[in-house]
Amino acid sequence: MNRFFYSRFALKNIKTNQKLTVPYMISSIFSIAIFYILSSLANNSNLSNIKQGAEAIKELLKYGMIVIAIFIVIFIFYSYSFLVKKRYSEFGLYSVLGMTKKQISKIILMENIILAFVTVFVGILVGIVFDKLAYLFLLKLMQAKVELGFYISFTAIKLTVLLFSLIYILTIISSLIKIYRLNIIKLLKSDNVGEKEPKTRWLLSLVGIALIGYGYYTALIIKTPLQALTNFFYAVVSVIIGTYLLFIAISIFVLKLLKNNKKLYYKTQNFISISNMIYRMKRNAVGLANICILSTMILITLGSTASLYFGKEALVKSIYPRSVTIEAMRYDEKSFSKLQSNIDNVIKKEGVKKENIIAHRYISIYAKKTDNGLIIQNDTSNLSTLTSAIVIPLEDYNKTYNTNITLKDNEILLLNSRSKEQTSQLKINNQEFSVKDTVNIDSLKTESSSVLDTYH
Repeated sequence: MNRFFYSRFALKNIKTNQKLTVPYMISSIFSIAIFYILSSLANNSNLSNIKQGAEAIKELLKYGMIVIAIFIVIFIFYSYSFLVKKRYSEFGLYSVLGMTKKQISKIILMENIILAFVTVFVGILVGIVFDKLAYLFLLKLMQAKVELGFYISFTAIKLTVLLFSLIYILTIISSLIKIYRLNIIKLLKSDNVGEKEPKTRWLLSLVGIALIGYGYYTALIIKTPLQALTNFFYAVVSVIIGTYLLFIAISIFVLKLLKNNKKLYYKTQNFISISNMIYRMKRNAVGLANICILSTMILITLGSTASLYFGKEALVKSIYPRSVTIEAMRYDEKSFSKLQSNIDNVIKKEGVKKENIIAHRYISIYAKKTDNGLIIQNDTSNLSTLTSAIVIPLEDYNKTYNTNITLKDNEILLLNSRSKEQTSQLKINNQEFSVKDTVNIDSLKTESSSVLDTYH
């Protein structure tokens, strides 16, 4: 055979089966473009120049890359397996005409190489075009200075090529295994062979329920933004995998239960519909799961983006209740007087008025929360397991809020905190303190108090 026979034959097959290959290519190009844009934004060095929140956004985008990658792997595998299954009779005809399975495999391999090259090239090209638009939109949302210019992320290209090369290699191996396992007669009759009734997969059903339950439970117990950064990622992945298992296994299980209910099943309006649903769910479970997950992702993305954007003023006011916050890391009378003098000079120079002032000393400590109270920690390498405690002298509190509260030994006043728990006792490092009262005030906000469960 001519050395270009397989490549020409593969191109002809792609054109002949364009009703199948074009939708597959479009979905692959869209997936590649989305992954490239996320990778580019997550590795964009220009974002690091934005001081406020840039690193947190890049970290979230990296988590988003992993979630999207998991979804894309499942989506492309499903799409390609559907494409190959529709062509079983075509491969059977090649066998009848004298082609060996090895030659058919070479044609499939060449088709996949062409499809992979075209989709990756076009997908990255589309991603590069829309990447700048996504970057400008992100800068607009962050109210940062819009930068003009053209930027191509070679790191994103490398990651995209590696991921999709791996996906296409796995799809090729999967399709070749299927071809080698089927005989010629089965390939030719594949369009006319009826499907077997799907079996109830108990284990997958239980795993699916457990994963969805774990995902929602993890999302509900998140109390601080720092916990959300890691825990929410695990929750999302668990719910995605659980949703696939829900459609693949649990839906069949539920329909089988309905079928076993003789009173319900043998009614005229239910008999045909339940039987059809069992077979349709077997064929279309993954596709329905894809639609469900995509719809959920779009709704959550639009909803969370809109709520964050339109609620940014209230959010900023909640984290920073004062227009100006001045923080001195060390305190002594001389330094404080000098600082106060400098503040007064700046106020006078700018022609602004001082009002609604809160001024007090504080010590911020990190502690591990236990059932009995707090244990102060020196190791702060894993902040997600820690609680922030801010200690304010009673003298400063009384002076600032014009009160005359007195406290006995081992007695404390608990100010408003992120923790919603009401307690009359608080143990710190095995020392028991009695909570005299809990009051709600605009206390001094610190960097840790905005991301950790905080006691004042």
